[in-house]
Amino acid sequence: MTVTTDSTDIKKKRRPKRRLDLLPRFISISDAVRYGGCGRTKIYEFGARYPGLIKKNGAASVVDLPIFDEILDALPEAQIKPTGHR
Repeated sequence: MTVTTDSTDIKKKRRPKRRLDLLPRFISISDAVRYGGCGRTKIYEFGARYPGLIKKNGAASVVDLPIFDEILDALPEAQIKPTGHR
């Protein structure tokens, strides 16, 4: 950028833009559905079972991502049995 002041050109260097790669603390219900791979009903069921998971931000309901991650991490592993088909 060049700034002209009384016929003097002053060149200002712009700072490079910082990109903060941070996870959000809260996500919308719709984002939680995509993130967790479950339906809206399941999100609300988790909310009833785990206090603090769903909070209100004005009119919007938001999901506390760290709590949601703990819930997802605690889900049981699937018991996959081999089938006789190939």
